[in-house]
Amino acid sequence: MDKMKEIAAYVRNNVEDYEERLQLALNRMDLMREPLRMADGSLYDEIVDAISEWCDDNEVSLEFDEDWDELIEGDEGIIWEE
Repeated sequence: MDKMKEIAAYVRNNVEDYEERLQLALNRMDLMREPLRMADGSLYDEIVDAISEWCDDNEVSLEFDEDWDELIEGDEGIIWEE
C-alpha cells in the first residue's frame, strides 16, 4: 500500500464521524466553491492532526512543504483515496 493510501485509511479510521462529516463538507465545497478548510474548519484541523500523528507514528516526513490544502484535497489528495 502506498503512503497516501495508508494516510487516507488512518484519517478515515481516526477522525470521528469522518465519512459523514466529509460528505457534508464536500457538498458545501461544491455549492459554495470553497476549500475544505472553509467548508468545515474543524474537520480540516482534525485531518491535519491525524496526518501529523500518522507521520510521527511511522517516522515519516512528507515532502509537500506543508501545503496542507494540496495534500488533503489536491488532485491526488487523501480525501479522494479509497
